[in-house]
Amino acid sequence: MRREPYRNPRSVHAMKTIRSSLLLLTLPLLLVALFAGTSAAAGDDKSDFRNGFEQAMAINSKQEMQRLLREYDVEAVNWILETAETIAASPNDKVFERMNHLREAWKKVHLTDFCEKMEKYFSLLSGPQKRERMRVKGEYDKQLSEYFANLEKKEQSAFGVLAGEFRALAEAFTEVGDLYYASQCWNLVGHCFDEPNRGDDAVLQSACAGYGKCIETRDQIGLTDKLYKTTKPRYERLVALGYGPAQPPGEGGAPQPVEAAASVTVTMGFELIDDPSAFERPNYFIDDHYSIWNSIILAGKGSQADIPRLQDGPKALRESSAKVFVDVDLDGAGDVEVPLRGSPMPIEFEIGDGAARRKWAFLAIVGIEEDLYQGVQMNLSPQDGNMSIYTIPAGSMVGAIGGVPVRVIDENMNGEYGDFFQINGWGHVGLTADHYQPEVDSMIIGDGKRAVPFSEYQKIGDQWYKLEVQNGGTGIIATPEAIQTGFLKLSYKGLTPGYVVVRGSNKYENSFFDLAGARGKPVEVPIGRYELFFGAVSKGKKKQSVKACMLPGSNTRKWSVASGETAEIELGAPFGFDAKFEVNGDELLVLGDTVVVTGVGDERYERPYQCRPQPEVSWRKKGSKRGSKGEKMKLLGSSDEVETHGYKQAWFPYDLTIELKGDVDEVEIQLVDKKNKLFGKVESEWLD
Repeated sequence: MRREPYRNPRSVHAMKTIRSSLLLLTLPLLLVALFAGTSAAAGDDKSDFRNGFEQAMAINSKQEMQRLLREYDVEAVNWILETAETIAASPNDKVFERMNHLREAWKKVHLTDFCEKMEKYFSLLSGPQKRERMRVKGEYDKQLSEYFANLEKKEQSAFGVLAGEFRALAEAFTEVGDLYYASQCWNLVGHCFDEPNRGDDAVLQSACAGYGKCIETRDQIGLTDKLYKTTKPRYERLVALGYGPAQPPGEGGAPQPVEAAASVTVTMGFELIDDPSAFERPNYFIDDHYSIWNSIILAGKGSQADIPRLQDGPKALRESSAKVFVDVDLDGAGDVEVPLRGSPMPIEFEIGDGAARRKWAFLAIVGIEEDLYQGVQMNLSPQDGNMSIYTIPAGSMVGAIGGVPVRVIDENMNGEYGDFFQINGWGHVGLTADHYQPEVDSMIIGDGKRAVPFSEYQKIGDQWYKLEVQNGGTGIIATPEAIQTGFLKLSYKGLTPGYVVVRGSNKYENSFFDLAGARGKPVEVPIGRYELFFGAVSKGKKKQSVKACMLPGSNTRKWSVASGETAEIELGAPFGFDAKFEVNGDELLVLGDTVVVTGVGDERYERPYQCRPQPEVSWRKKGSKRGSKGEKMKLLGSSDEVETHGYKQAWFPYDLTIELKGDVDEVEIQLVDKKNKLFGKVESEWLD
């Protein structure tokens, strides 16, 4: 905790220090008093202030109305807000008269036009803005209650979470133009970081930033109330101690000055990627496990099929048992032959029209008679009546932005280089219900070998750009941007993830950043709110590798990044399980297709390939201390079972039925996999 040393109490400097310390000690009490009335009272709920003000209005006592405004600061602000909102919704002579008196008294006491600004704000609110404001206000009330509940408990981690929530709410209120509640939120951000709540764990630079935004926002609406007057001295004190916003260029992510530079249009040219291992890419499919790649599925001779995701694009034609072509011009005749080989072969052709005419490519492979699918031996070779051609992306467009080489790869295989197609993901086999696997295009910046997710806002060299793709990827409009940034740092235990991609929000909802490539170092990102989007973990090489796709769980938190600050994301071990079960009389049924490995951040490890969990399940009466002996769930193990139960069953354990003994009302279960090929020991909490 940083404090000034005690000095001669007769000195002016020491007296200022004493006053500052007293203010610091009373800040929590002031906050409770000032925020206790932030929710406006109902119109017929006559407070002392409202009764007194109406009586003063009746006799036109201007002096008494001004006195009441000084004494009942919070109540006055709430009534002004309520009156302004009523004028916009259902105006009448009574509320007009009330606002005239409030406006006149406020100007005499505070010398600002706060009342006029509130009238104008509510009068211009559209229907969608009103609904969004009410939604955000409901979330604000909830978080404010949680803040007050934590004032007594003083849980440090809770203050950290609340700071992020209030920061996000401040941004949300600002988006709908409600600067009053935005300023309330910024003030609470400051308190969540300040010494009265955090003690030696205080983050005074962040507290100062929160208070500064509160003052700045209140200045914009002319609200110089008691909260303003108690916050400003604390802010000025922190600035004087060196916790202010000023930072040297490049230190802490402050926006860098950018010369007025016009957007540049970069011409991009096609380049084939014929070696899948040439680059590290944020793509679950780029490995030797071709049997789970996306497929072109054909029937017998003379059949045709769409190339998945290429809308109105070329079709695949099977001319004979061993001859497949791509019909590029859709005239019914094959134009480009697809080599049917047991190793990936490049297929290249043109798509699009006019300025959007461009080359596109994928790698294709056909299976062999004896190969593995989830460890089960299967015949994957082409048959007379059916054929699967397994595909992965191989097309890229290259150019240079700001003198830095860039390469954009069409990872989602929809024919567009650098787009956000089907951004919420795909329902691939092996996913639990209501979960979807994203596939985003990627970008290689400079001469490196590791791709990052393609992002609307991207730092290239020393400059941030907003990127807009033209004509399917033949060009990119790059606009230099001055962006405030902070940092995200991944803390991951138990494995080395291949990639962990987070997604921004609001302005940055089409911006994606991989944290795994930094190997534990902070990654610079625009300020704002971030969520886990997807990732992957794996072990081993080539056909012996095992892997899983990482997705957010329902309780995976979001992270807020402020200017110059670093937010840490904790994922990985210890690993647990999530699963659902049913109790039917004296039988317990554990549903195999709900079993999924989870991490410490409630992240889910879906689509485990060649590392399917096979847990033992114990049960106990809810609340008791000991569980039953574990019973192991079974896994599918033959091609006959795949034909009988379907490919989905190859990804999950079978359902498990356990006989319950004794008088049991409520049941809990625990799942334990002692030595999973990928995760090691996986042990759930007791699930109910």
